[in-house]
Amino acid sequence: VDPNLVTVVVGLIGLAASAALLMGGPIAAALLLQLNSVLDGVDGEIARLFRRSSKFGALLDNVFDRLVDVVFMASVIAVMASQGAHVAYAALIGGAALSGSVLVSFISNFVEDRELISRARRGFPPATRDVRALALALSVVAGFPDLGLLYVAAASWIFVARVLAGYINVGIPTPRGLLGRLRLPTERALPEAPPRILDVVEEVLLNAGLFALLVYTTNSASHYLTAYREILGDLVYAVGRALVV
Repeated sequence: VDPNLVTVVVGLIGLAASAALLMGGPIAAALLLQLNSVLDGVDGEIARLFRRSSKFGALLDNVFDRLVDVVFMASVIAVMASQGAHVAYAALIGGAALSGSVLVSFISNFVEDRELISRARRGFPPATRDVRALALALSVVAGFPDLGLLYVAAASWIFVARVLAGYINVGIPTPRGLLGRLRLPTERALPEAPPRILDVVEEVLLNAGLFALLVYTTNSASHYLTAYREILGDLVYAVGRALVV
């Protein structure tokens, strides 16, 4: 079995989810998107099993993942516009979700400090691709596609902020020149210290607080977002026009 062929087939399933959403089938779109998410790692497992791993295969998988994510979120924005959402409002949350999603992938592959990435991934709200896909799928089925985009935007940018904060705290220098801009250096390996109780308690409390905030925000948004879509869109449009003028 050619793992690259599996990558293409799984990617086409993800693109079919966007087509189903644009054709007015949110349930079919959600199921196809989840199928794409579940099968996303199959190509890599096949490549390792038959020892057919390659840089091209890894690149192809990454390209299809980003393509599926971007096209589906663009389809969600189009659905919002068709439902009467203000263009500026849809563009605002859509742009935040799209840019945040792409940055999560870029940073995860760019940063060599895997421990830092792992800590950021363990935080709440989770910004992994499968969770982002689930949030988008549930939101389109529930009829609130903007909630899915809001979750993707919030989770992605919180992840980015965590990684940036980790680099600021560690104080890793960035080398000069083209190579320095393309690839960050790896810290010298140090023996890993056992986590302190206070650190564990702090992380639990932080995640609990973020969880409570997300639940409260989502609950409030589900009740009031529909009524305020037009107002928020007009406000964003007015601010943007004022800045341009």
